[in-house]
Amino acid sequence: MSTLEYRQMTLRCGATPILDRIELAMAGPGVFALLGPSGVGKSSLLRATQRLIEDGRGGWRRTGDVRLNGDSIFDPGLRQQELARRIGFVQQRPWMLAGSVRHNVELALRHTTRLSRAEIRRRAEAALERVGLAGELTSLERAAWKLSGGQAQRLAIARAIALEPEVLLMDEPISALDPLMAERVEAVIRDLAAEQLIVLVTHKVGLAVRLAAAAGFLLRGEDGARLVETGAAPQIFERPADPVAREFVRMGYGIAAGDAPAPAVAADAAQAMPAPPPPVAAPRP
Repeated sequence: MSTLEYRQMTLRCGATPILDRIELAMAGPGVFALLGPSGVGKSSLLRATQRLIEDGRGGWRRTGDVRLNGDSIFDPGLRQQELARRIGFVQQRPWMLAGSVRHNVELALRHTTRLSRAEIRRRAEAALERVGLAGELTSLERAAWKLSGGQAQRLAIARAIALEPEVLLMDEPISALDPLMAERVEAVIRDLAAEQLIVLVTHKVGLAVRLAAAAGFLLRGEDGARLVETGAAPQIFERPADPVAREFVRMGYGIAAGDAPAPAVAADAAQAMPAPPPPVAAPRP
């Protein structure tokens, strides 16, 4: 079981407050969905978690801590390369390396591990099989830039899971995809969530309802975005206590959250979809 914990995490860029005292504990396997309006700071939180945003660089200032399985990700002895192996990150618009589909996955392994060439090949092919590309493409030597949007997103997921990360971060993984491609990516996420902790950033309430066992709302405040509500998925999506979160659910889910019909609608949605992965531990109050 993997854990990821934010301890009073605050983030600023110059004079602009981005995140305000984020306090959150998660445990996997399972999906924790982090919801909130576009531009509220959800992506910044993920980027800071992989140290793509560093304290003191580019005008960024950070206080607080992030713990991965009890270890501070800001420990000076933890190299960026090692952190990239332990925390996978799938971005909203995946970038493709030059070369083949296979090369894209193998290169990540060569740069972050000391595995043999044969083991690198085995793990790359296993990851591509896991996301459905090995059987879908006529050849893994196909140029990565020729992939469709959904295939490119699944390649990015394969590249991340080949490293066998302890936690997988996903930033709006289906927002740029058509419904058919989005469904395939969603199926991959559901499969992976049975085995590991996934932190899923999204503004799509329906996606969170289908995948998440627990969720939280990040909303803008005077001193930056704060977590206004966290908890188990049924509580968050059927009876959100925060009025802004309630309106967010109402607009995104198509129901008046907090009204009598909400649980019935949620139940109908649950019956139409496969069962969610095992629950994520409830966040700390």
